[in-house]
Amino acid sequence: MKAMQPSLSMIPAFLISRLIGIGLWSFRGCLASLTLFVLADAWGEPFPVPTNTPLTGVTFVAFDTETTGLSAEHGRLVEIAAVKFNLDRVLDRQSWLINPGIPIPDEARRVNGISDAMVSNCPPIAAVLPQFVRFTTGTVLLAHNARFDRGFVATEARRNSLALPTSPLLDSLTLFRAWFPGPRSYALEPLTTSLLPGLTNGIPTAAEGERTNRFHTALWDSECLAALFVRGMTNLPPKGTLADLLRASRGAYSFRNARRQWRPAGAGQASSDAAPDELAP
Repeated sequence: MKAMQPSLSMIPAFLISRLIGIGLWSFRGCLASLTLFVLADAWGEPFPVPTNTPLTGVTFVAFDTETTGLSAEHGRLVEIAAVKFNLDRVLDRQSWLINPGIPIPDEARRVNGISDAMVSNCPPIAAVLPQFVRFTTGTVLLAHNARFDRGFVATEARRNSLALPTSPLLDSLTLFRAWFPGPRSYALEPLTTSLLPGLTNGIPTAAEGERTNRFHTALWDSECLAALFVRGMTNLPPKGTLADLLRASRGAYSFRNARRQWRPAGAGQASSDAAPDELAP
């Protein structure tokens, strides 16, 4: 006897509708899983912080560097500062002056106010960078024109055989261009003076030694960056997640790679990747 061939007509209608429903639900689930997979795997490693973390539960570190010049290969770090915060308050601050082991050029001293005498008794980068890594572990890092700061930190780590920071790094320049349209310059000083004029009130103009301008001191720049970032976060959904912030920033950097290692689908390279001279410390 010839075997019967199954057909849809032999399956009850209600069962067909259940199967279709299950299939659609599974398809949606696969899409959700794919989204999370892309967020994690485009780094070539798991994303260091769960991307579904509510923004209210993320700890950020705004950091800034001062250097002997504009080239990471030929220059050295002379200062790193970092401000650890969440969307409610500042949690901690750290600042390190660094003996670069080479003379500080006059051009750099005129910008950041750091002289050879100021750093002569300071620790070298080999002692400072591990402290910075410990301070930032488990956080999301922010830097203004991030490729510049990332380049110096990564180069110094490689030059001294030191461990790199493992935290993802967002470029606040990309975010601020989207959040604060209109300014002629997105350098921290004019942006802070324009958007947060009260932030400068009560802060001494002189820092230490020859440093007569609080801007281009790494700690003050980090404070301004954190404050501007908290203000700009009002542009994101009230119950937003880290994934929303990563989309707004058009991706994140890893200290292992100079290119953005995580990028939302369809996002192009941010214009800040050119490291414009107007923003270089």
